Amino acid sequence: MKFLEVTYSAFKKRPFLNPKHRKVVKVIVISTLILVLLGILYFLISYPHVQSTYAAVKKTAERAKSLQQSLKDQDVVGVREQSILLQTDLKETKKEVDYFWVLGYIPILNWYYSDGVHLLNAGSISTEAAVIASDALIPFADSLGLRGGTDDGNAEEKASKLVQIMPKILPEIDVLQEKITQVRKEISPINPNIYPEQVGGIKIKSALNTFKGLIETANSIAPELKPILTILPSSLGDPKPKTYMVILQNDAEIRSTGGFITSVAYITLSKGRIVSVKSEDIYRLDERIRNHPVAPEQIRKYLKQEKLFLRDTNLSADFVVSMDAFNSLYQSSDEVVSYDGFIALDTKFVEKLLSVTGPVTTDAYGETFSADPSVNGISDVVYKLELYSQKLLRQTDDRKELLGDLLDSLMKTVLRSPTEKWQPLIQVTIESGQEKHLMVYSFDKNTQTLIEKYNLAGRIIDYDGDYLHVNENNYGGLKSNLFVNEVFEQEIDIGNDGEVTKTVKIHLNNPFRDDGWLNGTYNDYLRLYVPQGSKLDKASSSTSAIDTSTDFGKTVFTTFVSVGPESSKTVEITYKLPFKVKKGQPYKMMVQKQPGAKSHQMIVKINGNQVENTKLATDKEFSFKIP
Repeated sequence: MKFLEVTYSAFKKRPFLNPKHRKVVKVIVISTLILVLLGILYFLISYPHVQSTYAAVKKTAERAKSLQQSLKDQDVVGVREQSILLQTDLKETKKEVDYFWVLGYIPILNWYYSDGVHLLNAGSISTEAAVIASDALIPFADSLGLRGGTDDGNAEEKASKLVQIMPKILPEIDVLQEKITQVRKEISPINPNIYPEQVGGIKIKSALNTFKGLIETANSIAPELKPILTILPSSLGDPKPKTYMVILQNDAEIRSTGGFITSVAYITLSKGRIVSVKSEDIYRLDERIRNHPVAPEQIRKYLKQEKLFLRDTNLSADFVVSMDAFNSLYQSSDEVVSYDGFIALDTKFVEKLLSVTGPVTTDAYGETFSADPSVNGISDVVYKLELYSQKLLRQTDDRKELLGDLLDSLMKTVLRSPTEKWQPLIQVTIESGQEKHLMVYSFDKNTQTLIEKYNLAGRIIDYDGDYLHVNENNYGGLKSNLFVNEVFEQEIDIGNDGEVTKTVKIHLNNPFRDDGWLNGTYNDYLRLYVPQGSKLDKASSSTSAIDTSTDFGKTVFTTFVSVGPESSKTVEITYKLPFKVKKGQPYKMMVQKQPGAKSHQMIVKINGNQVENTKLATDKEFSFKIP
C-alpha cells in the first residue's frame, strides 16, 4: 500500500495534471495494478492445472501417434482400439483446457485458445468416425488386405462376402459424411500460418496442415463411396449373374487399344464368385463369321487384307468405340454368347500378377510361367507365350489357346492366394488400370459412368488446353514392340504475341538384331491427336506424307514409319496451336498414354528451357510457368 501512496502522490504533484486528469490516472493505475495482482493470483491458483493440462496434452499426443501407426500398418482392429482410447484422452484434455476459459477473452491469446478448443472437438468427432469405419471394415478386413480381420475361408469366399456386405455399409457412409462435415466446420477457422514450425519437439504447423489436408481428402472421397458400394455388387453378379468378355491383347504387337487381339474368354460372376470361365481363340471366332465387311484403308494398305476381322477391329484410339466395333461384328457370328461388357488386359497385367503370385503352372499344358526376366530381358511369361504361339504350336489349331489356359490357371492361383498377398494383388490391379494395361467397358450406363469417372475405360477425353496423344499400330512388324524403345520430345515455342508453335519428336530405337520370329522391322501406323484446329507446319522426311483429319474433337496427324532392327528413326511434326497464350497465364497440357504401351520417356521444353522429364506411365496433366 505504501507503494500505491507514493505513486499517487507523485502524480498528484505533477503540474501538468489538473484534478480531472488526476482522477482518470488514478483509476487507470489502480485498475492495472488490480489486474496484475489478479493475474498473479490466477497463475498461482491455476499452476497445478497448467502441469496437469501439459500432461494430458502430452498423453493425447502419444495416443495420436499410436493411432497413426495403426493406420500406417493398416491394422483396422488397432485403429478401432486406439480411437476409443484417444476419445477418452481427448475428453480429459478438454476438461483441463476448459479451466482456462478466461484466455478466450484476452486479445491474441484468444486465437490460440479457440484453436485448441476447435482441435479437441475435431479430434473427438474424428475418433467417432474412425470407430464407425473400423466396425464396418473389420468383418472383411483380410479380404481387403488389411490387418485385424478373421482369416476364415478362401479368397473367393471372402470376395463373395464382401459383395453381399456392401449394401449394409451404405447407411454408415451417410453417418461418416456427416462426421466429416462436422470436423471441417471445427477446423475451418484454424490458420496454421500463425503457429511456429516447431514447439517442444512437436511440428505444430506441418501437423495442422496435414490434418486439414487429410480432412479435405476424406471429404472428397466420402461422396464417391456411395455410388461405388451401390453399383459394384450388381457388376459382380449380385443379385443376378453377370458375364463379361475378356479381351486378351498382345502388347508385343501394339494396336490402338493396347495390342493385337489374340483370344477372348467369357467369365461369369455370381455374388462375387467366378462360376464359369471359357476361353476361345480369336481366329476360331473369326471363322464363325460368314460375311466380313470390307476392311478400312489402313488394313488393306499395310496388312494387305481386304476384309475386316474381329482381331483387327480395335482400330479406334478410344477403347469403348473399338469394342463397339468388335461387338457389332461379333453379333453376326453363327454362335453368339450374351455378355454384359468387356474387360481388356494385356501381357503386362499378367506379368504384374505373376510378380505377386509367383510362378504358375497351367492345367492343360503343364507349362510353368513366371515374371522373371528371360531372353533379352523379356519376362519368362511373355517369351514362353510367344515361343508356343510362334513355334511350338504354330502348326496346330491350339496355338492361341495357351493364353486362355494360362489365364484360367492364374485366376485359380489368385483366388487361392494367402491373405498376405491380397493387398499387393489389389495394388497391382489398381496400378494396371491406371497404366491402361487393364480396361473395362460395361453395357450398364450407371456402371460405365463410374468406370469413366476413374479413367478405367480407355477413353479419349475432352480437354481445354494443349493436348497430346500418340497412338501407334504395329502392322506386320512381328513382336518388335518388345524391343523398340521410344522417347517423346515436345518443343513448345511461344511468340511475343502469344502464338504457339509446337514440334513433337518421337525417337524410335530398336537396338536388337533381327531374329526372324520376334524382332523385325517395326511398321508403325502412327497418329498424333492434338487440339482441334491445329495447323500442320512441317514434318520430317523419314515418314510418309502426313494426313490431317479430325476425331473425338481433336485434329489428327497420321503417318507411317518403318524402323529396322539395330537402327533408329525420329518422327518430327511441327504445327501451330489454335489458341494463343496470354502473358502470365499458366501453360496447361494433357498427355494421354496409349493403352498397352511401355512407359516411354517424355521431355517437354518451353522456349528452349526444359520444364519436364518424366516417364509417361499414366495419363498426366501439366501446368507450366512460362519461362
